[in-house]
Amino acid sequence: MRSRRAGLGGGAKARHTGRGRAPAAGSGLDTVDAHVGGRVRLRRALLGLSQTDLGERLGVT
Repeated sequence: MRSRRAGLGGGAKARHTGRGRAPAAGSGLDTVDAHVGGRVRLRRALLGLSQTDLGERLGVT
């Protein structure tokens, strides 16, 4: 059975566009971060929450 992660980062350059440490080349972490971020953004929009509202609800203001 093939892994769902198969092919992630295979030869693609890792890009660092956020804060913190840059991912290792070929790690696929930037791809995962972008996917998770997009899902959080979508869910936040569906709930009608601003970034501030979400942060307050999570306790990370």
